[in-house]
Amino acid sequence: MFSEDLENRRRKSFGSFSVLTDNVISECILSKLSAKVSLITELKLLNLIPLSFIELALSSRVSKFFYIFAHDDQLWKKHCLDKWGHDRRVMENFVYRRSWLLSYLFPTSLSEQEEQMICNHPAQQTFYFSDVSSYYLYAKWCRCNMNLSNFVPSQDLPLETKIPVEDGRNLTRERFEAFYDAQAVPVLITNGEIEKWKAWNDWKWENLLQKYGKQAFRVANDHGGKNRYFLMTLNSYAHYMKFQCDETPLYVFDNEFADRNPEMANAYE
Repeated sequence: MFSEDLENRRRKSFGSFSVLTDNVISECILSKLSAKVSLITELKLLNLIPLSFIELALSSRVSKFFYIFAHDDQLWKKHCLDKWGHDRRVMENFVYRRSWLLSYLFPTSLSEQEEQMICNHPAQQTFYFSDVSSYYLYAKWCRCNMNLSNFVPSQDLPLETKIPVEDGRNLTRERFEAFYDAQAVPVLITNGEIEKWKAWNDWKWENLLQKYGKQAFRVANDHGGKNRYFLMTLNSYAHYMKFQCDETPLYVFDNEFADRNPEMANAYE
């Protein structure tokens, strides 16, 4: 629960918006500021905000709380992909700059001099306020930054929560399709002999990037927005994966990759 002092600061910062929960302010209002002017017009009619309050960046000037919420990088991820996701020329040359705000402003490669200028760009400067707190933003930050590399799940799991295991030497296609694929049930397959596939050795990152780095693949965005799928070169995607800390990372989901790259289809059985 909020302390009374924090609640008072929140009320003063958010004004009429303080009656809303943090997730509503972020996901239902700030996430739509740049996308739907109609929403702003409706709020103007309610005398909640001026009509000039259109861009998300401007909202950070209102108060400390608005500043913190407007600098949520996952919010800028949505705006960045909404703005550039449909532009194939941009996305096939996309550069993730370890910040979705910077990626929104500078989505493609620049000259060496321009890249140096970005280092001093105002968007690189962030202010911190010790008297501003949000459990919603903190939980989101934890999901983006928590290190789970040493996480070991408990062995004392209820039977119904355990994932079934099948021996790949005995699992038939008919059984897999009937029991798992058709019912969307996850399954672990052992002894599948995938080590014999050509892809087992060929599909290392360095090999894939050397062969297919400049080729575009369909990438999926699970976190809403206008563009559910878009194309990125494998080089751009590999760079993104190296530096991203997203709550819901982008992932390659391309069911036509083998049609465009027949050589890849021959790498697995």
